[in-house]
Amino acid sequence: MRLEGGPVYSVSVREILKRYHGVTVGMYTIGPCEAGPDNFAPGTVIGRYCSIYYTARVLEEDGPAGLVRWGPAWVPGAPRSAPLNLRKEGTVVGHDVYIGHNAVLLPSVSRVGHGAIVGAGSVVREDVPPYAVVTGNPARVVRYRFRPATVEKLLSEQWWLKSIDELIDLGIQLNRPIEVNEGR
Repeated sequence: MRLEGGPVYSVSVREILKRYHGVTVGMYTIGPCEAGPDNFAPGTVIGRYCSIYYTARVLEEDGPAGLVRWGPAWVPGAPRSAPLNLRKEGTVVGHDVYIGHNAVLLPSVSRVGHGAIVGAGSVVREDVPPYAVVTGNPARVVRYRFRPATVEKLLSEQWWLKSIDELIDLGIQLNRPIEVNEGR
């Protein structure tokens, strides 16, 4: 990873995650390439330019319901009970998404929209709209990052499909305010 310029640029780590763990991570995304591969369920697709805290998780299944457990939670050779909620398809995390420390996406989540923010410690049970900010347990939309016209413009531009060099050549600056939040 160091030879390729670190986790944001490492093609090799992304290939290992995809080939051996079924997790796809877009370029210029930080977090998943440094986290343990078991943090993300097989089939998870993470977009470009995301920032995902290394303790965030995308779960494949909820624990079994209706079990009474005495002693250890796992016993070698014991029959496995049916999970409460098993993921049918992978979760897609859009581009330009931030997922905070210890946030959890449950198997019921199929999509986190482009530009969304998932607050630290949040437990997400349902899909997150583009550019929404969700927090809590269960997570709920507390606001949107930008006004609807700005969201529409960002979604139509699809700036995340460009490389960092292309963005610089176009004069597009990352990490700059797009609009004033007006106290929202």
